[in-house]
Amino acid sequence: MTTRKKSKPFTYCGMSKMRKEYDFLSRRARKFYTKDARLNLLVYLEDEVFEYLENIARKRKTDVSSVVNQLVRQHRHGSADAGQR
Repeated sequence: MTTRKKSKPFTYCGMSKMRKEYDFLSRRARKFYTKDARLNLLVYLEDEVFEYLENIARKRKTDVSSVVNQLVRQHRHGSADAGQR
């Protein structure tokens, strides 16, 4: 009869089991925080609205993001002809 090797404890990505407690006091607060970080928002548009913006972008030979930015700027400044180019 052969003896089996003792297996190593399970690790995930080189980490062993979780500890019962962790000491976070020694960690630096906001280590990954950046004051001037910009957040790009993901906006979901209805198909009809996207097609409308896509047609405008095609006519202007630009992308949809540029059209949306321009429309929002015009709306913010109170332009009555927003999107009428």
